[in-house]
Amino acid sequence: MYKIMFSIFMELLTKKKVSRQYLANKLYCCERSITRYIDRLIADGAPIVVRKGRGGGYELDGEFSASLRRF
Repeated sequence: MYKIMFSIFMELLTKKKVSRQYLANKLYCCERSITRYIDRLIADGAPIVVRKGRGGGYELDGEFSASLRRF
């Protein structure tokens, strides 16, 4: 479980926005599992923003992404 959650977080670090379907295909699990992992990451304090609807997906909070660019 933690390996998949880490992989999700790393995908969010390297890409601007990712869809649930993309993550499910990349990590070989179902979309419902991705939703549960994302919910768990958010509950644990990960700065993930969920965009619903057409063109939606998951992305890291803008302030968090900007602070990482300083390193």
